[in-house]
Amino acid sequence: MAIWKKNNKKEGKYNPPDSKLFKEIEKERGTIPSIISEGSEFKGNIKTSGEIQIDGVLNGNVRAKQIVVGVNGNVRGNVTSNFLRICGKIEGEIRAETLEIVSSATVKGNVFKKTISIESGSKVTGNINELESATAKIFKLQRKSPGKDEKVKD
Repeated sequence: MAIWKKNNKKEGKYNPPDSKLFKEIEKERGTIPSIISEGSEFKGNIKTSGEIQIDGVLNGNVRAKQIVVGVNGNVRGNVTSNFLRICGKIEGEIRAETLEIVSSATVKGNVFKKTISIESGSKVTGNINELESATAKIFKLQRKSPGKDEKVKD
């Protein structure tokens, strides 16, 4: 389904996309992912609760629910995600619950994961560690130090 349509009244001219079409896409997929296109370079940190696809260059940290680094994608910074698929290059620390490293990928840095798949031909330089469980993180956040009136129990 094309979002640009040809105007038959004016040959060769195109009308802007129909605003209803964007609402249809959003209903079908949830939210539309952010994209750093091939040939683009972005400097800075990115944080989103949605999806992002990186086909260009990102110099900075990225945190998202789902991240795909395309074949020509290159990230120089730390990456944090629930789901991460690497087809390109990442230089930095990776934290992902589910991590897929395909044959065209190159990773330089320490990896923290819950589940991982690594295809033959990929290059990984760094340590691969188990990601701390969500329960343990919540426990650490909820734990408080004793106040003046409270005594520490052994």
